[in-house]
Amino acid sequence: MHKLKGGLGAVSEGLAEYFEELGGELRLHTTIEKVLTENGKAVGVELRGGERVTSGVTVSNLDHTATFTGLMDEADLPADFIYAIKQIDHRGAYVQMQVALEELPEFTEEWSFLNEGEMRGQMGIFNSAELLERSWDQCRRGKVPDDVCVGFQIPSVLDDSLAPPGKHAATLFAYHFPVTAPRSEHGKLKDVMGDRIIDKVTRYAPNFRESILHHATFAPYHYESMFGCTNGDFTHGLIHPEHLIEFRPVMGSDGGYRTPVPNLYMCGSGCAPGPGVTFLPGYNSAHAILEDVA
Repeated sequence: MHKLKGGLGAVSEGLAEYFEELGGELRLHTTIEKVLTENGKAVGVELRGGERVTSGVTVSNLDHTATFTGLMDEADLPADFIYAIKQIDHRGAYVQMQVALEELPEFTEEWSFLNEGEMRGQMGIFNSAELLERSWDQCRRGKVPDDVCVGFQIPSVLDDSLAPPGKHAATLFAYHFPVTAPRSEHGKLKDVMGDRIIDKVTRYAPNFRESILHHATFAPYHYESMFGCTNGDFTHGLIHPEHLIEFRPVMGSDGGYRTPVPNLYMCGSGCAPGPGVTFLPGYNSAHAILEDVA
């Protein structure tokens, strides 16, 4: 996994700049209310406030559930397709923390090798496959895992521009958040899980808790409201064995790029090969569009 100077946002900024250099118009903080169709074909989108933007090709970077059940009338789509879309598993939820640190964590005993060089830039504290499975089982029952599995990154180890001199910026994320629990409980569950994340790291680096200057904890509902991803699911649908490659996100979708609505395409992580910052879903989608419109 590569880390970029300036963080992942630098990639977005670079892409936006290149897009605009090629003549594209980028609208930030703009909410789309629905996909517009005429005679069964996509012809653009309607924005909040009523403005309509028409186009020959419409491409959605949202997950398939948000696109087809949130931005379109289900009655305009094949019944078997909508049924399959509603079966997509959006329980790939987690809690993420952004942390400002007074000092780097100092790992002890057999884990002291992590203090060497840039090792602390990217770590994972998952312990075992059995623990990860237990966390998933507890999550499915609506409970916060008692011993969370944590991904831990301190990008300021690799790029000192991300924090003031002598200080550090860290990101932690933990699986699995019980997203199927009643929504009214999510705030409390988020706080419990956040504290267990800190406990977990402090178990291996005793100075960690006391080194925290500030922290912010984000639950799946934050990501759903900010980015429009169903249940805050960054995977856009968990990859079960029956949903691999051309069967992603659903059987018969041929990778998910093309849709039953002519001129409407998908390009997000719900498409093959799936989640992660690989650019491959967008690359594959672009080639599918070029094949169709050429």
